[in-house]
Amino acid sequence: MINLFRLRSNYFCIIVSMHFFLFQESTQDERAAAAIQAVVLDDKYNGIPVQIRVVQNKEPDHFLLIFKGKMVVHSGGVASGFRNREDEEEGSESDPRLFQVRGTTEVNCRAVQVKGKASSLNSNDCFILDCPERLYIWKGQVRVDVRLVRYKYNFSERLR
Repeated sequence: MINLFRLRSNYFCIIVSMHFFLFQESTQDERAAAAIQAVVLDDKYNGIPVQIRVVQNKEPDHFLLIFKGKMVVHSGGVASGFRNREDEEEGSESDPRLFQVRGTTEVNCRAVQVKGKASSLNSNDCFILDCPERLYIWKGQVRVDVRLVRYKYNFSERLR
């Protein structure tokens, strides 16, 4: 990612940054692998990029700005030497998926896939149940414009 900032009227400062995102449930080995890959990329580009480690649910505003309030985090992953995803309970693509929509501003708004259980629901957030044929939005006690949620998270295009 390249950021261009104007310092004075005639001068620009170019900042190249490299973000690596760590999921909340990632293992220590997966985090170490991400750090090693960041060093490999940093070496490839002669140390120019600024490395930024981003942990799920602790994303800084400058990282969330990249997504313009439309960040979607899916659960799951791929089988690897660190974790065998086939052993975990994963539904098929045709199964309903539940997303928790959190955030208080246009910048920090994001949807995170949670377990499709009633215990995942709370009254402080908005939830979207993405079924193969239909979308359901539940908003609890929060003041959320459902049309805005439907617009921001156009699930038919963004999540499939």
